[in-house]
Amino acid sequence: MVTVKPRRRAGSWSAFCRRYEPIPAADGSDMRPWDDPAVLAANTALVWSVVDCDGRLYVVPGFETVNYVGRILCKRPWNDSELTNTGYIY
Repeated sequence: MVTVKPRRRAGSWSAFCRRYEPIPAADGSDMRPWDDPAVLAANTALVWSVVDCDGRLYVVPGFETVNYVGRILCKRPWNDSELTNTGYIY
């Protein structure tokens, strides 16, 4: 399990990639649609949502539905400490 320190500002995309290792989709992109079979079958702790917040894209843990843009599937699971963090810049 990855231990993450609480932070006040969003983490970087490179830090996200090092910690959670995104799995590319069949087309090679990191982002997947909501109905991607791999996302629907995956453990919730491996799924991240890309959301639009004031014109910037952020990656947050779980299945968000507000301002949703896409999903990212990772090799490593997130833990509850990520729920209190501000996410990662996409």
